[in-house]
Amino acid sequence: MSNLAQLEAKENPLTHAGWIVHLRPLAVQVTGKARPVLLALMGAVGFVLLIACVNVSNLLLCRSAARRKEMAVRAALGAGRGRLVRQLLSESAVLSLLGGGLGLLLGAWVVRLILALSPPNISRLSETGLDFRVFGFTVFVSLATGLIFGLAPAWHASKINLTQALQAEARSTGTAGSHHTHGLLIVAEVALAVVLLTGAGLMAQSFLRLQAVDPGFNPQRVAAFDVSLFGDKYDGGVRTRRFFWDARERLAKLPGIHSTAAISSLPLGGSENLNHLSFEDVRLTAHGEEPITENRRITPGYFETMRVPVLQGRDFGDFDGAGQQRICIINRTIARDFFTGVDPIGQRLKLGRSTDNAPWLTIVGVVSDVRGSALEVKPKPQVYSPLDQDTQNEMTFIVRTDAASAAAMERAIRAELKSVDPALPLANFRTMESLVDNAVARPRFSAFLFSVFAAIALLLTAIGLYGVVAYATARRTREIGIRIALGASGRSVLALVIRKGMLPALLGLGLGLAGAVALTRFLASQLYEVNATDPLTFLGVAALLLLVALAACYLPARRATRIDPMTALRYD
Repeated sequence: MSNLAQLEAKENPLTHAGWIVHLRPLAVQVTGKARPVLLALMGAVGFVLLIACVNVSNLLLCRSAARRKEMAVRAALGAGRGRLVRQLLSESAVLSLLGGGLGLLLGAWVVRLILALSPPNISRLSETGLDFRVFGFTVFVSLATGLIFGLAPAWHASKINLTQALQAEARSTGTAGSHHTHGLLIVAEVALAVVLLTGAGLMAQSFLRLQAVDPGFNPQRVAAFDVSLFGDKYDGGVRTRRFFWDARERLAKLPGIHSTAAISSLPLGGSENLNHLSFEDVRLTAHGEEPITENRRITPGYFETMRVPVLQGRDFGDFDGAGQQRICIINRTIARDFFTGVDPIGQRLKLGRSTDNAPWLTIVGVVSDVRGSALEVKPKPQVYSPLDQDTQNEMTFIVRTDAASAAAMERAIRAELKSVDPALPLANFRTMESLVDNAVARPRFSAFLFSVFAAIALLLTAIGLYGVVAYATARRTREIGIRIALGASGRSVLALVIRKGMLPALLGLGLGLAGAVALTRFLASQLYEVNATDPLTFLGVAALLLLVALAACYLPARRATRIDPMTALRYD
């Protein structure tokens, strides 16, 4: 391909000199920017799965402690440790498979919901669905997680001291090993939730900041559609220019249309025409390198229709036609970067390298910056030239209407242009509001899914912590009753239970914040004007986790303060 480019440069030096070729895999081209987002979402799904498994494992551990007498009876009747482990693992696998089956049923509905909410610019997302591969993967993951995360509870339940387990008093407390395992699992669960919540917070902040970006134009009540003029009827010269003149005049006379214009490539429309930029005064070129600029051909009335302010000089007029002085309008970025302290009006520039045989264009105006390719990309240097001086056959018409919905004018616009050319096809009718909305659709979709996963993780963590603290409190009912009988106040009992529950939560919070610092850097490329280690996000996540953990510990602790000592002393 490089050799072909060199041959083209030799045969067409005016148009192909200096061109190079970049090759990349088709898969990269198809997936584009969606690949890192989908990988990050897959990681979030994995974190939710781990949190759910840790949660279930912890609750199974609590349940196994309550079944110690049952396991002791089975062991006394001759069941070996391996037999007990197999039984408990079988129960865990059955529960996990039942959960996987329910997940498949819910997944069939959730997939349709996700597709309905998904943006149109994620490649091949519409092809997703439940098939035999998804079914097999779900069965495998369900069975594997059921066995792996059921192993710890099964192992603890099979460690039996027959003499101790058969004593009634032994049922009031668990083993030290099980208490430590409970604490470690809570630490892991909270740490995973912190990482996921931090990622969701960063994505949400990034989306909100991107949504607040000014595109540089007013998209409200503006519609756009593409027109391509081909065939012997249009030669790219007088007849082509005449069509655009007639079409604009007819559209402007339609009731409800305020103004109309045409442009070669629409802002945020998915395409752009890039070229080198040279100045007549070579001292204006930064570092001796010709910058890259966006070049758009427009008709008079474009800036009025799009509400792009003209900051200096003038707009194009009907008198700026073929045969007149070649002119252009630049954006604020060019004026700021290359004409500091110099009036740009009257200066000349060239679209191309300084050695190219391209005409010099005289600057007649300066307009505000417009986000050309994407909202998250800062405005590049932009040069606008009159369509009548540089005609092309493919243009996008824009119309500003007085109607509440610009799309409501589509039928009238189509009918009017048919009167200009009955064979003319109008393509891709859309509103500028939809273009701006599509520009933030992917980050909005990602932030939404991350937030859903983070909310699920937070809920699972709260349930897990509450369940463990409630179980531990119930197992200590007799002890707490004795403390109250001996004079312990409700406040001291409350503090005792909350302290026991908050200790692993605090350890998990610290580990989670450290893990978030290490892992959120992989999201840096997906964030807009948000640091991957944004301190406010980390503080907010920490405060939220502490409040949720405190609420999860407070409820069982509050019940513990209401224990009747006489009832507790009879507790079995």
